[in-house]
Amino acid sequence: MLPLRVDYNERERLPDGGQAVQIFIGIMNPAALEAKLVKGNRVILYDEGNLCEGVLRPGSWLPGWVADIIPGTVRDLEPGEFERLQIATARAALTVVK
Repeated sequence: MLPLRVDYNERERLPDGGQAVQIFIGIMNPAALEAKLVKGNRVILYDEGNLCEGVLRPGSWLPGWVADIIPGTVRDLEPGEFERLQIATARAALTVVK
């Protein structure tokens, strides 16, 4: 799964009670990753303290891409995990999209 850094303060509340988080391309994630974002794909969402899984879709209230947070997948990061995820995000931006 593609790891994407997010700001959990930039959330969209969903009618079913769930939440979606905005994906910042070119700010928190390399611009090259935009070519890899596909509606319906599962991704890893992380910030400095938490990690969860989400499903990508175009935003409705928030601009650009958002990911619907999958309930039950939120957890605290382990020591060093944030740095490993940042490296994985940067590495994913370097691989060629076919």
